[in-house]
Amino acid sequence: MMRPKSNKKKRSSIYDSMKHKQIEQEKEAKKSIGTTQEIEAELKKMEKMVLDLNEAYQNFFSGKGREPKVMRRELENLIRKYQRGSLPRAALKFRFENIQSKMALYRPRWEEKLREMRFNDITFTTTEATQVEREAINKIFDLSDFDG
Repeated sequence: MMRPKSNKKKRSSIYDSMKHKQIEQEKEAKKSIGTTQEIEAELKKMEKMVLDLNEAYQNFFSGKGREPKVMRRELENLIRKYQRGSLPRAALKFRFENIQSKMALYRPRWEEKLREMRFNDITFTTTEATQVEREAINKIFDLSDFDG
């Protein structure tokens, strides 16, 4: 009696091709990250960006400047870049995880404050624009004659 042909070979070749594809993706991710010196420079830049971004949001919430959307997007793209690839040294991985944890701490605060602003329909403009608006309102409505 003949046995049916086994699918073992097919499964093995599918597994091998999947494994090969995964290895190639890992190599590509490592290649795209760069050398240790480049990584250190980018991590230093990211650490500064986190602090600058937090300061920019604080200024925005206090009514100075605009929401730092571009800076935030750049930082999040850099973080995504390093999430995909593995870092060559434990010290670099520690620094990167520190950056991630700071962002995880700040992000909910910013989101909550933005949600609160949108809910209350609060809009902030730059100080100069606010001054111009006040002057325009004073010209339109002469409030000095108002006897309340």
